[in-house]
Amino acid sequence: MPAGFYDAVVAAPSQAAALKAWGMTTDLFAAGRASVVTDEAIRSEALGRPGEVIRRARGDEAAMLGPEPADDLKVRGKPALKAARPKPPPPDRSDLDAAERRVSEAERELAAELEQLAAKLGRFAARGDPRGLTATLHRSPASGLMRRIGT
Repeated sequence: MPAGFYDAVVAAPSQAAALKAWGMTTDLFAAGRASVVTDEAIRSEALGRPGEVIRRARGDEAAMLGPEPADDLKVRGKPALKAARPKPPPPDRSDLDAAERRVSEAERELAAELEQLAAKLGRFAARGDPRGLTATLHRSPASGLMRRIGT
């Protein structure tokens, strides 16, 4: 029997006997979910097999499957993937690049000045001139450079 709706029909001497044949404890007749058969063809079939539950398809196979759904209601395949968002442009690095160049240049200048100071220190140490050494340290270009880059 195809899938779908069906009626369970039984020929029984009473509604209580019909409920018992169906295996029901709830009064389906009182709830409006069962009724006495009035169709003569169905009644004759049930009376031919008293006490036996007969399953009858409600309508033919086409009625059970129903009409073809309208085009707008048809089941569709997987929804189309959304178009990928374009990647945002990379951030503007011009300020960062300029700052990195300034730091690099300051580091080169500092290294050169430190070499000059080391040479001066070596000369003062060779002469034994501690006052010249102190004066040189306070007036060194490296001290001004250190103030400019914030150290």
